[in-house]
Amino acid sequence: MRIKVSHTTAYHYDTPVTYALQRIRLHPVDSVLQKVQSWKIDVEGGTLQASYLDHHGNRVGLICAEDGVEALTITVEGEVETQDRNG
Repeated sequence: MRIKVSHTTAYHYDTPVTYALQRIRLHPVDSVLQKVQSWKIDVEGGTLQASYLDHHGNRVGLICAEDGVEALTITVEGEVETQDRNG
C-alpha cells in the first residue's frame, strides 16, 4: 500500500526568538515493512542544520530558528510504500 503523508507543526512565540534549536523526528526510515519513496521537509522561520540516525535508527533533524522570528513552521510531505506481512 502506498501512503501519502502531509504534516505541519507550527510554533508561535510571544516575543521574538534570539536562538532556538529544535530536534525533530519527522522522517521515516526504510525497513523490512516500508520503503520511503519520497520525502521532503520545509522549514519557514529557520533552517535544517543537520540530520543523523540516533541509536534506535530513527532519523533526527536539527532545526535552528532564525534570529528574531516569532513563528517557526515545519512541513513534511512524502510517500511511503508499505507491506503487510501478517500471514
